[in-house]
Amino acid sequence: DKLPLIKYQLANNEFPGRTAETSLIKLTVEEIPELLNGGLDDPLEFADVLILLIDVAYLRGINIIDAANQKMDINQLRNWSVDPKTGISHHV
Repeated sequence: DKLPLIKYQLANNEFPGRTAETSLIKLTVEEIPELLNGGLDDPLEFADVLILLIDVAYLRGINIIDAANQKMDINQLRNWSVDPKTGISHHV
């Protein structure tokens, strides 16, 4: 493993049958809503989201840290705008 930040042994021991899909479902159905519904000031809610996202990548054999750094290099070369109606940024 190239990702020492997450203790995979717990997930591997406790949930050996998990898949990237089931972890992603848990992330989107349980953890992100918890973050959005009052957890934005709770570091542990952010940790739950991060752990599951990293686990999904791990289960697919992806080093998410390397991928994030590669994507940031791409993003730095893009032009960005913010939708005035939604406040959401997009590359153009």
